[in-house]
Amino acid sequence: MTDAAPSEASMTGEDPRFAYFSLIGDRFDAPGMPAESAREIGYFREAIVTMARQIYLDLNPDRSRVPAGFDQAFDLRLTTVEEGSARPQLALHRPRTRRINDPEWHEWTGIYAAARDAVTSTLGLVGATGTVPPGLSTNTRRALKRIGTSLEPTEQIDLGHPTDAKRRATLTESTRQVLADIEDVLPTPVEHTLMGVITEYDGASLSFTLRTEQGLSTCVLERFNSQLAKRARDVLALDGVTAPDVSVVGETLDRERKSVHLFNVTAIEIVRSFEEKVLVKRVERLTELEDGWWGPNSEPPAPAVLDRIQLVIEPLASAGIPIDFIPSPDGAVVIEWIRGEVEFSANLQPDGAMILISDNTKTDELHEAEVDFEPATLVDFLNQGELP
Repeated sequence: MTDAAPSEASMTGEDPRFAYFSLIGDRFDAPGMPAESAREIGYFREAIVTMARQIYLDLNPDRSRVPAGFDQAFDLRLTTVEEGSARPQLALHRPRTRRINDPEWHEWTGIYAAARDAVTSTLGLVGATGTVPPGLSTNTRRALKRIGTSLEPTEQIDLGHPTDAKRRATLTESTRQVLADIEDVLPTPVEHTLMGVITEYDGASLSFTLRTEQGLSTCVLERFNSQLAKRARDVLALDGVTAPDVSVVGETLDRERKSVHLFNVTAIEIVRSFEEKVLVKRVERLTELEDGWWGPNSEPPAPAVLDRIQLVIEPLASAGIPIDFIPSPDGAVVIEWIRGEVEFSANLQPDGAMILISDNTKTDELHEAEVDFEPATLVDFLNQGELP
């Protein structure tokens, strides 16, 4: 089977094909397409044009209605039906009977394509999360409810971008059931904040997966916020682990769910850098040491010492150099780092004392000072390398 055509950029050129649409099921394997299923194309078209109206008004908040002819200009046409599962080829035709100038047509086709992608990503999110994103107009929700209403329980529709399979969605029976249960008046969305690590990012649907202590949550960015999309990509854990902890602010319809899903995400802030997380993990390992860990009479790090380390975790992590924590059998912890040819250490004693040492390995200069522990003193020694 041949996929339907190029990108939306080609819609102003010679190739007008607009969307991928495939009806899947036993009765669609015969040549052509059942007449009663043709209505699904109409439902798909209506959902796109309704979403396009919402997008246009979102982009033009000073307007209360779309331009004259905007709906009618979305002239989606069925050209052929490919063999196998019924796959009608859908083309976007530029009406010649309407006076639409080139700049206007270019703007509108961009919005139509954005609406196609928005319909696709919305259906995909409904299938993945079992919830409907807030912020959709009543007319858009009603239009989405109609798609797939002519299908049998075992049948489905694959739809979306004409060439990019990653920008498509599958409308299954379970997704249709969620859509069928949509009320014209949805619960009022409430602001909610989640904390975790972004493990996956989907540029097509402008959504990402956030791993929290409660599980995986799907988060959808507010529309047309390119800076926030870049922010999400910047803090993405490409390996699923190596990334900062972030707080994500958005809206949800049910904050009591175990895995809350957010829509209209408006903020992504780093709350703990990856370097800080590494140091915190090392401190946690120190808490696992027990009496006798280094032979008879050896003591684990004193709780007071570990508490003092926690006070300087953030500046240690932001220093930009490797930091080591070395436990001592007497309950102390030595913090070690190197800058150039100088080795530094801070020995945090259980009684509150702190021994600071700088050792120049090239000149053999050794300096040492014993002071009471103060976070500011340790941070100054870390950053400036000078004894108090």
